[in-house]
Amino acid sequence: MADKEQYYPNIYDHGYTYSRMENLTYVPHVHMGVECVCVLTGGLQVTIDGKNYNLREGDISMVMPYHRHSYYTRQMSDVIAFATLSDDPLMQNPYFSGKYELATPVFRNGKYSRSVNILLNLLLDDQTRASNATTHVGLLQAVMGYLFDVNPPQPVAPEQLSPENEVMLYLHDNMYKPITLSQAAEDLHMSQFRLSRICNQEIGIGFNAYLKCMRVAAAKRRLAFTDMSMAEIAEGTGFESLRTFNRAFSEETSTTPRAYRACHKDKTSLNFHPQDEDD
Repeated sequence: MADKEQYYPNIYDHGYTYSRMENLTYVPHVHMGVECVCVLTGGLQVTIDGKNYNLREGDISMVMPYHRHSYYTRQMSDVIAFATLSDDPLMQNPYFSGKYELATPVFRNGKYSRSVNILLNLLLDDQTRASNATTHVGLLQAVMGYLFDVNPPQPVAPEQLSPENEVMLYLHDNMYKPITLSQAAEDLHMSQFRLSRICNQEIGIGFNAYLKCMRVAAAKRRLAFTDMSMAEIAEGTGFESLRTFNRAFSEETSTTPRAYRACHKDKTSLNFHPQDEDD
């Protein structure tokens, strides 16, 4: 897997990340790790393996490793999202190996333990945000544990990734590089024509447009979570130049990177700063 800090600038040493986000929308993608989204207010649609689920307040979605998923907010959504992305000992769990599935990836409000709500509120608490990594990991593990109580993961036989999922996983792990269609096709051992066709027909968006969308999304996280300069963000998210970055960002969001940062720095993320374990 590529350097996770390329995608999650607020990721911590033990391979987990969580943040509070408004109006979550994201193109279809595939990655390792487990990803959860809990709706605090509003609603959104999550699509997992081609099936749509409408999430309302209190609903939680959980995507297991290597499953295609996307998010779309029609009007308004305020969510807390978290992901476990590491094989660090603190995060090790056999359920995260890709060899387990859920009967349903959605947990409806009121159908899981009220302890989940208590734990989520703790994650949103200022004191917890300043706590150490063990506290954060423990709370995230406990949330998933309570969810697994009502929807236990079931073992499944490993399956080979479909061509489109293989493409999405590859692009997810390499989008920060200045990659081209020809280079991607070579790395994936397929023709440029086939790769282009998979992007357009199976994923639903052209190769270059898909990369641009993912890179802008990664840039949004940097703008909200870090104090990196615009040049550093442009380079770190795979754009050829600051000018290319500014143009692509404006095309995708109808605003400038600086304006986006000014509006979302304190709203999109909780900007967690846990203490070092040695403190």
